[in-house]
Amino acid sequence: MRRLIIITIIFLSSCRVHCDLGMSEYEFIKRNKGKVHVEEASQNYKVFRSGLGYNTYFYYFTNGHLTRVDRGEYVPNIIIQNR
Repeated sequence: MRRLIIITIIFLSSCRVHCDLGMSEYEFIKRNKGKVHVEEASQNYKVFRSGLGYNTYFYYFTNGHLTRVDRGEYVPNIIIQNR
């Protein structure tokens, strides 16, 4: 049982993506090789994706620098309710 817990902890920690806001795209790819893939790309904008299912994260790069990390869901600041 103890071995199973240790193996699970090692597996979960190895699947993590390491990033800091403002880091370069090159450094991000270098640190996370094999853990992320390009979801969308344009000239000045690129989106990477990591994980599966509930553990999915999106990493947004603008002009080669990480500007945003989220789960791919837009949460509005204001919700208007009709009564």
